[in-house]
Amino acid sequence: MESRLPLNLSCEITEWVKEAIARAPAKRLLVTLRGGWKLFISQSDAGLEIEHFNPTESENRQFFVYTTEGNPYGAGKIVQEPDLAFPVLEKGLPLIGALVLDSNGKVAERYSWSNLVFKQNRRFDITGSNRLMVSDATSGEMTPKGYLKALFLPDKNRMTGYVGVFTPIRTRTVRILEMEDLLLASIMQ
Repeated sequence: MESRLPLNLSCEITEWVKEAIARAPAKRLLVTLRGGWKLFISQSDAGLEIEHFNPTESENRQFFVYTTEGNPYGAGKIVQEPDLAFPVLEKGLPLIGALVLDSNGKVAERYSWSNLVFKQNRRFDITGSNRLMVSDATSGEMTPKGYLKALFLPDKNRMTGYVGVFTPIRTRTVRILEMEDLLLASIMQ
């Protein structure tokens, strides 16, 4: 059952937060949450802004950051793997994971920079020719996995971070797709 604060109490809390931000040296509040997650609250011309994140020991952001900053309407956006993403192509698009296809076009391997891959201490690199290199789990030697054929963005309005699709054969172009493109293509068939 949802419980709502009386309007005057809600306004009082909002004003208290604004005053606390104004007094804070960094002009933002830090709230520590369970599970290691943190919440920054700051003031902008548009109103209160939030940034919800899970820091690493070196204070980088891992997994994702949920933020309202930069959106004039206040809706939040998920920034996936802000500190682990690889910039790819000339545009520097953030790559946060990979699907490696075999010669039959079937998914042979999946990598996500934030999941078990890092717990296994594996390293990744994208070469100048857009080739995915992954360290071997036992020897640590870098092994080629495939060439970038496409970048896929699940939802341009709510997320950043692309998943790369890698194939054994190098192509001349790399397609950049969004969920919307795939939906329209499936309807038009």
